[in-house]
Amino acid sequence: MPTGLVIPAAGSGRRFGGSGPKQLEVLAGRPVLVRSIEPFLERVDDIVVVVNSAIRDTVAAIIAQEPWAQRCRLVEGGDCRRDSVHNGLLALQSGCTWALVHDAARPLVTTAVIDACLAALHHHPAVVAAIPCNDTLKRVDEHPVITATVSRQGLWRAQTPQGLRLEQALPAFAQAKREDWDVTDDVSVLERAGCVSAIVADSPRNIKITLPDDLALAEALLHLSTGA
Repeated sequence: MPTGLVIPAAGSGRRFGGSGPKQLEVLAGRPVLVRSIEPFLERVDDIVVVVNSAIRDTVAAIIAQEPWAQRCRLVEGGDCRRDSVHNGLLALQSGCTWALVHDAARPLVTTAVIDACLAALHHHPAVVAAIPCNDTLKRVDEHPVITATVSRQGLWRAQTPQGLRLEQALPAFAQAKREDWDVTDDVSVLERAGCVSAIVADSPRNIKITLPDDLALAEALLHLSTGA
């Protein structure tokens, strides 16, 4: 199916604490954003990067240096991730039937996971790459005192890419914006709209760059996988 890629990159990355957004940091000589896009290039027909006005020119200059720059367009983000992803979905070429949404700060995604998401979209309107929760979970109150130990059976940690069929996703995201749904990831929008979503097993190496230590870990993992 013709597939678009939406990269939400409008976040400020305040938790990272660097001089700029984490997606613009350099990982092994290349911007994190570029490394997050490259594994998808042979698997998608259109690329939309969602940015905010503060970094638009910087992102445009970074992408302009890439051989695939002509395949990529920038659009303005919204007030939250939900609305930014919606803007990206609306900007995809009209021929796209599916969309993959991937964090701009997940530079170690593998093509195997991407392929698994695409395969799962043949059977489900929404899919999410995730890893099983292996740690004991504690619920706490505001003090924080533990109030319960939560069973981890059947619990998974959602990551990206997340795959969406546009026929169901576009009306679901439009409804979510109208009614101001509070959702924390992309497939949650379709779930709330009544669509069935499925899990695709991901690798723990598909980390999200959130703190400076994550960037160092990503560099070590990249070194191990490439031998560079």
